[in-house]
Amino acid sequence: ARRSTRWFLRNYSEDFEVGKVLQQFYEPLTMLKKNILKVLTKEQISLIGKKKASYIDCDVPSALADEISRYLFMFNALDVLQGANESGAAYIDVAKVYFMLSARLDLSWLREKIISHKIDSQWDELARSVLLDDVDYQQRILAINVLDYHPKDKKQSIDKTFDQWCEKYSSIYNRWKNFLGDVLASQGAGYIMYAVVMRELYDL
Repeated sequence: ARRSTRWFLRNYSEDFEVGKVLQQFYEPLTMLKKNILKVLTKEQISLIGKKKASYIDCDVPSALADEISRYLFMFNALDVLQGANESGAAYIDVAKVYFMLSARLDLSWLREKIISHKIDSQWDELARSVLLDDVDYQQRILAINVLDYHPKDKKQSIDKTFDQWCEKYSSIYNRWKNFLGDVLASQGAGYIMYAVVMRELYDL
C-alpha cells in the first residue's frame, strides 16, 4: 500500500481526482491479476507455486492461498499499466516484456538487495525508496523500448522480439550482466554502489 501510494503521488499531480484515477486502474488491475500466470516466466510461476504451497501448509484454504500468492508480482502492476497507457500497447504485452526484463536482467534480485540493505537513518530509508522507484521506472521504459521492435501485425512472438532486442544491444546487455556479477561478489554494497548500478541501468 505504501509503494502504491507513493507511485500515485509521483506520477500524478497533487490535484488529481482519486476516485477517477482508481476507476481508471481498477478493471485493468483486476484483469492483470486474473491473467498474471500468462505473463510470467516459468521461474516466476514456480515462485508463486511455492508461495501458495507455503500458505496451504499454514492451513490457508487453497483458493485463498492461490489468490494471495498472485500478489507476489502485482506490486509492479501500476508500472505495467502506465507503460501500456504511454505506449498504446496491450497491457498483456507490456506485462510479459516487463516481467521478462525482471528475470533476464536480474532486476528482482536487485530489488531484493536494495530492500534487504541495512537502514540506519531516515535518509537511508529515503534513499532506498528512491532507488526502488528508479528501478521500477527504468524497467517500464525498457519494456516500452523493447515493444518498439515488436511487429505491428503481432505475428511474431514477444519472446522472439525480446531476443532480437537483446541481440541488438548485446554489448550493453553483456556489460550490465558483468556489472551485476561484480556487485554480487562485492562484500560492501551500499547506497553509493546502488546509485552506480542505476547509472548502468539507465544506459540500457
